[in-house]
Amino acid sequence: GVVNAVGYMNRCRNSVRLAKQVLSTRKVLGISCVWVGKKYSVPWWIDTNLSGGPFNEQATHVLDLCRFLLGEIEFVSAIAAPSTTAGDPEFGVAVAMRFIDGPVGTVFYSCEAREKDIHLQVFCEEGSLHLEGWDFAMTRNTIDEKLPEKEQDEIFVKETQCFLNAIRCHDQLLVECDLEEAYRTQLVVDRVRDSFRHSRMLTH
Repeated sequence: GVVNAVGYMNRCRNSVRLAKQVLSTRKVLGISCVWVGKKYSVPWWIDTNLSGGPFNEQATHVLDLCRFLLGEIEFVSAIAAPSTTAGDPEFGVAVAMRFIDGPVGTVFYSCEAREKDIHLQVFCEEGSLHLEGWDFAMTRNTIDEKLPEKEQDEIFVKETQCFLNAIRCHDQLLVECDLEEAYRTQLVVDRVRDSFRHSRMLTH
C-alpha cells in the first residue's frame, strides 16, 4: 500500500508519452534501438557485482522504453562482443526480441565510443517515429505528423514532481514506473544477459 516509484525517467518525457499515444492505435511492425556511449569514469561502474555490468546499468533504459511503448517481450536472443580477459563485463551487445503482440525488434549497445549516440525508431504500416539523443527528442513522425510539446522542466525535476504528487494524492497510478513495472524490465535484462552468456560460436 506504499506509493512507490523507480527512476525510469524517460517514461515521463513528452516525446515518449506522445509516442505511446500514437502507437496505441496503430499496427506496430517493429522497433530498432541503439544506445552507444563511453564508459563512466567511476570504479564501481564496470564491476558486475556493484552495477550489474554496463549493459545492465545503461541498456536497461532502452529496454524499458521498448516495454513501455510496445508491451511485454516474450523472446530474446543476444550475443556479446568477445572479452579480452575472462570475467570482463559486456562492452558490446546485440539483442533480437519478439513482443507478445507480434512485433519484433533489435537493440545494439556499446560503451566503447567517444560520444553518445542514442536513438529509437518504431515502424508502423503508416510510417515511423524517430526518438533521438539522451533526451529521446522526437525528431520525426511520419505516422500522423504530430510533435510533442517542449519540456518545461528538467526531466529529473519532472519525474520527482510526478512522484511527490502521487504521494500527496495517495494514487499509485500517477507514477509512470512503480516497483512491479521496474521488476518486469529487470527480468528482460536478466534474460538478455543469460542469453549472451550461453551463446555458442558456430563451428566451421
